[in-house]
Amino acid sequence: MVKRKMDIEAALSHLGGSKPLFDTLISGFYNQYSHVDDDIKKLLVTGNQEDARLLAHSIKGLSGNLGATELVEKSKALEVAIESDLNTKASDLKAFSKALNEVLEEIVRLLDEVDDAYEEWT
Repeated sequence: MVKRKMDIEAALSHLGGSKPLFDTLISGFYNQYSHVDDDIKKLLVTGNQEDARLLAHSIKGLSGNLGATELVEKSKALEVAIESDLNTKASDLKAFSKALNEVLEEIVRLLDEVDDAYEEWT
């Protein structure tokens, strides 16, 4: 059994129990943020610290809505590292990327389950 990277029950609780809304959010997250780690890296390389920090901050909030607690933690650590100009930015970005990719993989599995269920109903 695969360990979940998202607490779906907590996410649904935040969303008033709306599974269609949850499906919309995870699909939108995947479509809009699947390369956000690369985006943050590019911002850091070009010296745009504030935009990189804001992007990490946004992912922290969005991942909280999805129940992705590990990604919340890694986003927060990255945000702090960027804000404080810490030497840990590279390792924090690597940990963030790993957590992001695990959540994205879970989103793909969840969306496949929804597609399979829809095919059974039609």
